[in-house]
Amino acid sequence: MLDNGLTYYVASNDSPGGKLELRLAVDVGSLQQAIPDAGSAHFLEHMLFNGTEQFPKLTLDDALRGFGMTIGPDINASTWFDETIYQLSLPTSDPAAVATAFDIVREWMSAAAIEPDDVIEERGVVREELRLRDESAGGVINTPILAAYLSNSPYSGREVSGTVEQVETTTADRLRDLYDKWYRPDNMAVIAVGDIDVATLEELVRNEFSDLAPGAGDLDNVDRDLPDITQPIVDVVTHPEGSEPRISLDYPLPHWNPATVGGERLRLMEDIINDMMALHLDNAASRGTIDVAQPFGGTFEMVRMRRLFGFNFGGDDQVLATEQVLAELNGLLVNGFDQALFDQIAAEYVAGLEQSVASVGSRQDATIAGGLVNHFLEGAEFDAVAATADRLLGVLDDLNADDLTNHYRYVMSRSAPLVFAVGNDPADVDLEQLEAAVVSGLEADATSAIAVSNVTPGQDLMERPEAIAAVSIESIDSQGVEATKITLANGVIVMFTDSDIAEAQVSLLALSEGGYSLLPAGVAPLAVAAVEAVAASGVGDLDVVDLETALSGSVVSLTPFLTRLEEGFSAGASVDDVEAMFQLFHLFVTEPRIDDVAWRDALEQARSSENFYLTDPQGTAFSSLVDLRYGDSGYHDLYVPANVIEDTDSDAALDLYRQRFGQVDDLVVAIVGDIDLDTIVELAEAYLATLPTGADDTWVDYTDAQPPGILSATVSAGEDAASAGFDLLFTLVGQPSEEDRAAALLLETILGHRFFTTIREELGASYNGGSAFISVTDADEPGLELFVTVDGDPA
Repeated sequence: MLDNGLTYYVASNDSPGGKLELRLAVDVGSLQQAIPDAGSAHFLEHMLFNGTEQFPKLTLDDALRGFGMTIGPDINASTWFDETIYQLSLPTSDPAAVATAFDIVREWMSAAAIEPDDVIEERGVVREELRLRDESAGGVINTPILAAYLSNSPYSGREVSGTVEQVETTTADRLRDLYDKWYRPDNMAVIAVGDIDVATLEELVRNEFSDLAPGAGDLDNVDRDLPDITQPIVDVVTHPEGSEPRISLDYPLPHWNPATVGGERLRLMEDIINDMMALHLDNAASRGTIDVAQPFGGTFEMVRMRRLFGFNFGGDDQVLATEQVLAELNGLLVNGFDQALFDQIAAEYVAGLEQSVASVGSRQDATIAGGLVNHFLEGAEFDAVAATADRLLGVLDDLNADDLTNHYRYVMSRSAPLVFAVGNDPADVDLEQLEAAVVSGLEADATSAIAVSNVTPGQDLMERPEAIAAVSIESIDSQGVEATKITLANGVIVMFTDSDIAEAQVSLLALSEGGYSLLPAGVAPLAVAAVEAVAASGVGDLDVVDLETALSGSVVSLTPFLTRLEEGFSAGASVDDVEAMFQLFHLFVTEPRIDDVAWRDALEQARSSENFYLTDPQGTAFSSLVDLRYGDSGYHDLYVPANVIEDTDSDAALDLYRQRFGQVDDLVVAIVGDIDLDTIVELAEAYLATLPTGADDTWVDYTDAQPPGILSATVSAGEDAASAGFDLLFTLVGQPSEEDRAAALLLETILGHRFFTTIREELGASYNGGSAFISVTDADEPGLELFVTVDGDPA
């Protein structure tokens, strides 16, 4: 800490190298505003990008663009109830960029311009963000839920965006008062993490910030106490552009200080409890015990003093689903947690902690910086990774199912559920029936059996096949990277290079040509849905419950994907679990399956996608654009109608998957990781060389030629005039040159900058300003396409 009270953190880190992450954390948010609903803290954040003494107007943006940085990915900020955080991500190769970045942070801390004319001009931009955040379908649905989370507390009525009336009357004096009071060294922290030695970083901090004047007087104490919510809150919230009907179910948790050993232990216990609750619901849905689709759960922090158990699920009958889920959770409350359920979740935590220690050298600058921000704002633990892991492993070793049951009962004795039925049609759920279901579920006898698996955690998914020796193993140079090319007897080619960029981890990407271009016209979205359903199911004789049990304690994932021109797999694993990754690969080719619950979830997703493209202004605009460009070829459809999935059984869907994934022909598997070549060869010869082969194929281009002239369509969608916009697509057919590629990169950047400065800053007509994307293709439809999308207030 500096003499003026400024807290600072510096850390040298070479992952990924050549970068520096800077953060300015300010302990102020909408909670400290003089006018509760003014949105002043958020408006002030905007103004700090809109001019300081050294960087008036938008010259800050110009200065940073000179170093290859752009607002959004490299320069950003966020305001919440409790905090405001500014971030810069920059290269360390240019000392001038580093010096300028530190100058900018100093300006943010002490030299904001906040000119009256600039404030008036910025009202439009802030108003646009408020429209997107609060007046969109998501905003209309989320606002009452957020209010329930913070009901009867100092946070009530202090939504970050403020109200339209307050934003449109914001003055420079109001913002200056907030800035002068709260932006002071003893209420801020500077965090610098990156590829610069600690001594240099500390010198930069001291030279830049030591002479800032300390704040005058003591800061006001801020009341953050949140009362327990002891009576259920139940409501139905819909918007015509909302998603398919779902239930949001949350339980507020007591606040435990994360800066204490006891608080850390209790928060870990609650994370485990929530995971056990979610796993139980997931297993019950998968085994058909409850009529629920896509159950999801996890703890989350709404504000500094309020964490919640959070659940989200769907179902054909939302009222019945709510009653069943509450009854299941009540069953866990009465019967307690099963030790096997705890052991499965604990094994996953142990694996994750051990992997964090093994890959400590791979922690990214941004991850470290985020942890330090939380340390300053909340007192959250920030220790050496190994020390943290040892401490938490000790807690896990000391816990059992009875401990978790007792704490679960204590938490639930202080908490009532917050239940919201959300969707797009008020007629989907009757509020009185939902309220009755909540009462019934909370009083239900706990008779449901806990869904368990007979599979042993950590067991192999299959026996290792008898290996087939590779045809050839050769060293190659691929774009300056030394690699090994392994050609297998069935034609599969494995490209491998060892790398410790991600310590103790292995990544895999497998690609084969063809995609859904080789399937009958019109089934493309259905085939994609089938692939997603396979990914959410088990394999072989293992349903999804058995598969998750077998993989508990492992750090491994594998996901199949299908595009118009390719099919393949994306996978990753810890070094210790690489064989499990290869086993999954083999089984997803040879013994895929679609579990009933996964196909049901696919129907839920199809309904949601269909609703988006039919009712959301942006979705409808893009769908119309695709229709203009590609017509009704059937290979460019954006979604599968829900009735198509309803009329398709899972066996037919699985057949579509097998057509593209059931055999290998031109399959190329790229593997990069912190592992030796001999192990990769051994596993590839066992699990990849034994995959069934098929006839060579490649993709087929069914795309119609670019329509002549200018085509346009005007479509009406959306409710309450919350959103409008336009999409533009320019297509240039022909083989692109290297000059074309370079020009495309530059043009995309220029257009993004022009949209930002003109549409957003000068006109205040769109919060995002507009986006431009240029794609360059050599094969399918060789040429260039420029896609422009702009969203804003219909007026």
